[in-house]
Amino acid sequence: MTHRPLKSSRRRRGLTLIEVVVAVAMFTIIALALESALMLATKAIPDARSANTSFLAAAKVHDQIASELFYAQTVTELGANAITFTVADRDNDGAPETIRYAWTGVAGDPLVRTYNGGSKINVLDDVREFSLTYDKRAVKQPTTYTEGSEQQIYSSGKGLLGGGVTVDSSNFVGESFPTPSWPADVVFWRITKVRVIAQSDSSGSGSGNDSLRVQVRVQDPSGLPSNVVVDQVTVQESKLPSSYSNYSISFSGAPTLLPTDAACVVFRHNQGGGASADIWSNNLSLALLSGTELVASSNTGATWSGNTLRAAGMTVWAAGSTKDPDSFQYYLSDVRAGIRSGADTSARVNGTFRIPAEPQVAGP
Repeated sequence: MTHRPLKSSRRRRGLTLIEVVVAVAMFTIIALALESALMLATKAIPDARSANTSFLAAAKVHDQIASELFYAQTVTELGANAITFTVADRDNDGAPETIRYAWTGVAGDPLVRTYNGGSKINVLDDVREFSLTYDKRAVKQPTTYTEGSEQQIYSSGKGLLGGGVTVDSSNFVGESFPTPSWPADVVFWRITKVRVIAQSDSSGSGSGNDSLRVQVRVQDPSGLPSNVVVDQVTVQESKLPSSYSNYSISFSGAPTLLPTDAACVVFRHNQGGGASADIWSNNLSLALLSGTELVASSNTGATWSGNTLRAAGMTVWAAGSTKDPDSFQYYLSDVRAGIRSGADTSARVNGTFRIPAEPQVAGP
């Protein structure tokens, strides 16, 4: 039996021209696709001069500064291109650590970091911007006042006509006088000093331990001492002169009298079973000391009476106080920064450094 060769099978073992052309075309398409993908991937990798690289470098430094400033305890330098601050002790030497970031402001110079005054370390090269602005919280301080110089507001010496008024457990004495004429900017005033003509009790009824209180009181509407005591000093009888002469008493209380307030100086018994002092009283006419009057009480200050024809022998000084300008303390809450490395302006990093401790800084 004779077999005929299978010619069609031999033809399938080789490629036709059409198949070769199609294969080459498909390979070319695949190669071009791979080349395009490789080119795209290559372009996605930044080189040392790209804006992306500069941006990442600046962002890294930004994060470093932010992480350190977050723990700042004090900030001692608030410059446009530099900042110095302290953080808690890190090396167990008991002292805080000092960190400084600074740029010269010259384009191309590096941003440097200094730790505890050591060597400067470049943390960012070719710096074109390192600008710092500061957000501060202002806290108004309590109002303060400045006291002016003393001025004499009342004086009556030891006249030829007059005599002593005894201060004891029942009898008090004093002097009321008109409101001083203060400048318009005075907001408070006080009596600073009294020089009284007095002596220790001459009756001999005291125990030697008697004392009196010298008080500054606000006048009531009728010009007599009210119960409002704004300052007082205790004086031991043993400190007073043995015969009538000047004895000075200084007051140290805060100024509380308003410019419209009128005041009295009162001498009242403080302790001891006998008299505590004798206060000289002048017999005067109303014209000599207009608006003043001797005040007295015979019932331990329950009620008072006034006599415009008499005056206690003493000199009184006072001082007015003016309000100081408002003052503030400032606390640093945030530092806003702009950082750029390289010439490309699109590589600028803007950010805010939060400082939870809000250290006190200079203002405003």
